[in-house]
Amino acid sequence: MSALKEQKMNRAGQVNWGHVLTVTSATILVLTEILAVAIAAGWAISGLLNLGDIGEYGLMGLFSILALYASALYFRKAAQAEPLRYPR
Repeated sequence: MSALKEQKMNRAGQVNWGHVLTVTSATILVLTEILAVAIAAGWAISGLLNLGDIGEYGLMGLFSILALYASALYFRKAAQAEPLRYPR
């Protein structure tokens, strides 16, 4: 058995930290962007409809929850594209 093949077998199932860092960094970037858009959309729609402070905060909260859900979906898809563990 070659040394390279043996080294690959020793890493099987271990965490690939390079992929973890890439997926986590991309998810944080996407989350920041989506969350900013969600808060801005809640503020803008509330202003257009004259909903007041309570309506503004409600829409911001609702859109923020949707943004967190979208970023969780993004993380799942990114983790499928970049496996977080070495193959067995």
